[in-house]
Amino acid sequence: MKSVLLAAALALSAGTALAQEGPAAAPEVVVTLSPEDREAIISGVVTYFKRNPEELVQAIMSWRQRSAPAYISADDPTSGNPKGDVTVIEFSDLGCGACREVTGRLARVSASDGGVRLIHKDYPVSGPEAVEASLRILAASRSGGSRQKALDSLASAGRIDAKAVEDAVRASGASTVAPEALSSARDSLERSRQLAARIGIKALPAIVLLSGDKVQVLTGNMSEAEVAGAVAAIREAARNR
Repeated sequence: MKSVLLAAALALSAGTALAQEGPAAAPEVVVTLSPEDREAIISGVVTYFKRNPEELVQAIMSWRQRSAPAYISADDPTSGNPKGDVTVIEFSDLGCGACREVTGRLARVSASDGGVRLIHKDYPVSGPEAVEASLRILAASRSGGSRQKALDSLASAGRIDAKAVEDAVRASGASTVAPEALSSARDSLERSRQLAARIGIKALPAIVLLSGDKVQVLTGNMSEAEVAGAVAAIREAARNR
């Protein structure tokens, strides 16, 4: 029953024309629903999940869990233990002071825990300067430079204007920023934007914790103790599933 209702709901949200995806797609099948049919399906979905709210929560959690790994790319900056049992995806804006504070706290939690893999997602929303800084530093790191040295340089400057960003690129050690690296950086920012939209991130700082089939999203200027507690809690929940 649940799968039928979910399929019906998805069909309604996507429209009435349904087509199989892939290189060998089947002919398009058009499903025409009367207003009465649509109302009956919607009513059935709402009634079912009112009676079974735990299944709605599980459906949302499962969707988030499927969505997040699909947007973890091989070229995402990472740190911590690459084989850690808890993955933390960090969304950060170089123009956000609270984001920089959370980045430091994540690094300390990862170092003390030993079982945390950090994935760093540039998500510049504070303005065009932050977008340019993310693009240039990501591109420099993909052109042979050190992302951490670039970030350290930017932090020392205390600003993200054009000169500070160029100084950061030079500090990274990259002799030049390859055009293909800049294009790759743009793609990364777009993937970060899509992932944030899919899992409902509307404020920074933000992190997504993944362990086993469990997922948790946290936003705000969380303390080191809060981060460590969330890591421990999701690890325990995954072990006891």
